[in-house]
Amino acid sequence: MCAYQQAVVLSNEWSNETNEQFVADYSPDTVPRICIVTPVFNSEDYIDETIYSIITQAGNFSIRYHIQDGQSTDATLDKLKQWQQRIEQHQIPLLCQGIEFTFASQPDKGMYDAINQGVTNINLDDSDYMTWINADDRLAPGALATVSDIFTTFDRIHWLGGRTCLVNEQGITTHLNVPRPFGRLAIKAGLHDGRNLPFIMQEGTFWRGWLWQKVKGVKDVLRLAGDYDLWRRFAEYTNYVLVDAVLATHRKRPGQLSETIDRYHHEVDLILNPQELSIYDETWQNFNHYKSDELEQLRQEFSGRVLQYSTALQSWHYTPFPYTVHLSPSVVVSAAETRTAITANFAKGFGIVENSNPVKNLPSGIRWTQARNNDLEFDIEEPGEYEITMICQTFNPVLVRLSQDNHVLLSQVLPITNHDCTCKLLADATLIQGQNTVILSVTSKRHMRAARIIVISCEAVLKST
Repeated sequence: MCAYQQAVVLSNEWSNETNEQFVADYSPDTVPRICIVTPVFNSEDYIDETIYSIITQAGNFSIRYHIQDGQSTDATLDKLKQWQQRIEQHQIPLLCQGIEFTFASQPDKGMYDAINQGVTNINLDDSDYMTWINADDRLAPGALATVSDIFTTFDRIHWLGGRTCLVNEQGITTHLNVPRPFGRLAIKAGLHDGRNLPFIMQEGTFWRGWLWQKVKGVKDVLRLAGDYDLWRRFAEYTNYVLVDAVLATHRKRPGQLSETIDRYHHEVDLILNPQELSIYDETWQNFNHYKSDELEQLRQEFSGRVLQYSTALQSWHYTPFPYTVHLSPSVVVSAAETRTAITANFAKGFGIVENSNPVKNLPSGIRWTQARNNDLEFDIEEPGEYEITMICQTFNPVLVRLSQDNHVLLSQVLPITNHDCTCKLLADATLIQGQNTVILSVTSKRHMRAARIIVISCEAVLKST
């Protein structure tokens, strides 16, 4: 197997005066080293953006950047040589304390094998900060300064990530997630697989070198879910901290590995052995038991805290960000009076609260139905006749039934809306003081099997007397 490697080291050659203005106490012993690996194969269309986003990072740190190529057949290697030349000839302004850039091209068994090869090339130290970023993603401006500041300030933070930010093929920002903390117990059990709980996005996730060394890196036998497996093993030793900032962007484009979600989930299922699958199921049941109690979610490590920067205090601080995001209740105005709607609590059967999705015009707080029967709970202070309004979206013909105490309030086959519009259901119900449960049943029209819909909101309004 033939292989070649090129390297260039760029040290800070600013004048003493400029260097003192940038950081007065600079020394190689105190400046953190941030190690980054990019696995690449035939990525000529995007690799320039990825490299540029890294080597133009500004701050009091040095960058050790290695690109591990799998013997590309397009212009990727030519581009890497051009970047080597630019850095070597100081054609790119140096905004940090030093850049060491290397690349190598040799056969690999896949992306995760390439990452492990890349880490070998950078000689990772326990005190380094580390990440990998794929060849079509980008670091956000200020990302490394943010990461370096947090790791330097907080000795007990060893693993962190930022808010999920998506761009399309053209690099246009299409989606920004609200901060969603991740609990250590849920990560360790494997719940964050994109089915029950959302993914931990790999781009913008950083960790200390010792953590990578402790778990012996990513498993190169995996093809799609190596990050999912790595996060589970990281969670054995430390918490994941969500930073309320964008640290990187993930590009959604045709043909990428992350498109093969069914194969991804198949690999996830193969990763867990029978005992781990049992722990997975038990942990998911416990999560659902506590999902309406945000404080207990924190105590049980099903949720976590968010690290935010206070502009008033000029410092970082933790905030107990709730895992769930509730829509505010509607204010209903009629000719006779104004009333505030009572929002339903999503209980048994429903999935987790989803983040907003501007592209699909969905607000925060939506829920997928997960079972044939799903419980909607209303806490009522004033008993009486109520009108229940539920707004949803459907993606195949489904029969929807609302019932209370075996009394059918509404039974209709809903039209398919997709994300183009919504379907509004109206039903009358007699609600008593205290907790009332209304069951939402969803079945397929054709085969009477359990089907799923998105519930955007569900509210009850006391009818005028």
